[in-house]
Amino acid sequence: MRKKQNRNKDDLFADKSLEFIAAILILCGQLSVDRVLISRDGEVELRMIGEFRSPKNPQVDELQRFLKNNGDMSIDHVIEAFKQKLND
Repeated sequence: MRKKQNRNKDDLFADKSLEFIAAILILCGQLSVDRVLISRDGEVELRMIGEFRSPKNPQVDELQRFLKNNGDMSIDHVIEAFKQKLND
């Protein structure tokens, strides 16, 4: 486990630390905390997931809007729609 370093705000902007980059990605919404593990020894482990956004794709944007507007749809509905499309 790394020893905690005393840092001030100016130190974070001076170097390109992984912690600073992770904080920026969290604030931008491209990284989110998936899991927090706390051991009996007091160690804290964060598991974060995310990805860098790729260039805009109109079809992906349209599908995202559709999924947002139909969020209560089950996966069974999606599979049934795919089956019907394949049969057309």
